Amino acid sequence: MSEPRRRDPLPLGGEELPFSKGLLARALAGTGLSSGRAYELALRVERDLAERGERVVELERLEELAVEVLGAEDGPRAVRRLRRYRDLQDLDNGLWAAGAEAAVHGTTPERVHFHEVGALDAIIDMLGVMAACEELGFDEFYTRPVTLGRGWAEMAHGTFPVPPPAVLRLLEGVPVRD
Repeated sequence: MSEPRRRDPLPLGGEELPFSKGLLARALAGTGLSSGRAYELALRVERDLAERGERVVELERLEELAVEVLGAEDGPRAVRRLRRYRDLQDLDNGLWAAGAEAAVHGTTPERVHFHEVGALDAIIDMLGVMAACEELGFDEFYTRPVTLGRGWAEMAHGTFPVPPPAVLRLLEGVPVRD
């Protein structure tokens, strides 16, 4: 069994990981910023920390510096994407649904095999929605209670009630209705 990836902290400095302009530049480049612009912002953050005698840059200060270096539109977008960096790592691991599936099957998230959700078209749909929300600048989402439905459905592991157990796990704490 392969080891799960660990969730890296944002490279902003701190107890666990000292500030590194290289790590920050790499993380920023990973969110879509060009390597040159990412390094330019990381270098500016390093200078700012030295000027202020600090070891950690807060996200609010990073955004101020990003606006200074990248402009009023690109600066906040780069920081918003950086804030989502760890969420994208989780998506890459497939843990957004694997934890619920694993709990239902009595195994670990790393051993879960998706049958229905793992289909390529479903993954493309999810990534498309995420990209559209990012491009449109959505930070919050609201919905009416999720309609659960009733009955039975045939799945790879047999016949299951609707909603299936893993879906109920994912919906814990979410408003639902029949």
